[in-house]
Amino acid sequence: MYSYKSDTTQMLDKYLEQNPEEVKKRLEGRLRLWDVELDPVEEEQFKRSQVARNGYAYQAE
Repeated sequence: MYSYKSDTTQMLDKYLEQNPEEVKKRLEGRLRLWDVELDPVEEEQFKRSQVARNGYAYQAE
């Protein structure tokens, strides 16, 4: 494999070594935005509320 690391990657690695609290903050942000439990009832309501679309958006009905 390679041993090359770009300047940006090296800078970020060094920053994270010097600021370990950033790793924790990054994980907290991920949990808030991505790792959430979805409510099945709410999801079903969202699917039922969708409006059907035409196959071609610019064609008059």
